[in-house]
Amino acid sequence: MNRAPANPASTNPAPASTVILVRQSPAGSGHLETLLLLRNKQIAFGGTWVFPGGCVEPDDYPQTRDSQELVDTDRAFLAAIHAATRETYEEAGLTLSPDALFSIAHWTTPAGFARRFATWFFLCPVHEQTEVRVDQQEILDHKWVRPTLALAEHDAGKLALTQPTRHTLETLQHYWSLDTLCTDLQARKIHVYPENCDHYRAVKLRRL
Repeated sequence: MNRAPANPASTNPAPASTVILVRQSPAGSGHLETLLLLRNKQIAFGGTWVFPGGCVEPDDYPQTRDSQELVDTDRAFLAAIHAATRETYEEAGLTLSPDALFSIAHWTTPAGFARRFATWFFLCPVHEQTEVRVDQQEILDHKWVRPTLALAEHDAGKLALTQPTRHTLETLQHYWSLDTLCTDLQARKIHVYPENCDHYRAVKLRRL
């Protein structure tokens, strides 16, 4: 994140969501790989490699009669899941089942940045071969990469990562089994940054 003069209009972080897609390496090496996308330099976080994701839009909020009875935190959580699947399709051409996603973290951009986001991080295990088609507008390239390799390239100055992306990759690098990864992360408490953040509201569900 590039620090910029504070803008009063951006004091409240915009709700957002992102998806960490993880698969076993198709090469049969036993490694895990995650999908990273290269953002256009003309947009927010341009030039960095990120997970699919973006801002929550008004249409992402559930509109059914039953959903109107949900508390605001649950409606916002469901909207974040919808935004995550929508953005993944728009940016990478991948259709995800909302049922496959589960939350693992929530990051809020610290005060003092020109643009701030309150972002849900979801993990989605990928069990089948998929064809990624980037939109060539917001996203210019993609790669399935081992977390350890992505971190090494970042340290060498060859691959730019944001702090939340780097932190997530550091968590993933310790796993070789997709099943073990999912089991462990679902059993852990959701990582909240910063701790006790006013923009994080806990929900009972970790997924739909």
